[in-house]
Amino acid sequence: MKTTELENVLHTLMCDAYKIEEAMSETLQEMADAANHADVRTIIHNHVSETKSQLERLDNAFRQLDAKRKDVESPITDALIEQGNILYKGCEEGPVRDAALLIALQRIQHQEIATYGSIRALAKALNKPELESLAGSTLDEEYASDKRMSEIAEGFINVTAAYEKLAA
Repeated sequence: MKTTELENVLHTLMCDAYKIEEAMSETLQEMADAANHADVRTIIHNHVSETKSQLERLDNAFRQLDAKRKDVESPITDALIEQGNILYKGCEEGPVRDAALLIALQRIQHQEIATYGSIRALAKALNKPELESLAGSTLDEEYASDKRMSEIAEGFINVTAAYEKLAA
């Protein structure tokens, strides 16, 4: 069967998702080491585990589609990681750095949500229910992780960081 142009877009998105997850797996441990608050470290460590599962899920998706993963450039991911590094590495250890770490993570998280949402939508349009399900599972994890990060940031990290600045 001839591959359609839309299937090529889907394949490229899947390759991009893989690149994002690989880049995150390299970055997350460094971010966890930089975190001060135990809850921030925990959410980053949890994300490491999720990232491994998501890479495995993508590998399964490539196998199901009998498609080879190609190396794609991901300048958006590279830029978000670099900007995140600048953001949190410019802060002293403590709640402000934790707030910056959560911001950096959520910016990448939102890119992942957009990517997996697009993969799921295209899989549905192309009648690829297995891929739609795999992308949906990852998308659910990404939404849940984003929600947990927001709860931690808005619940106490941001407030603690703001008061630390006022007390200085």
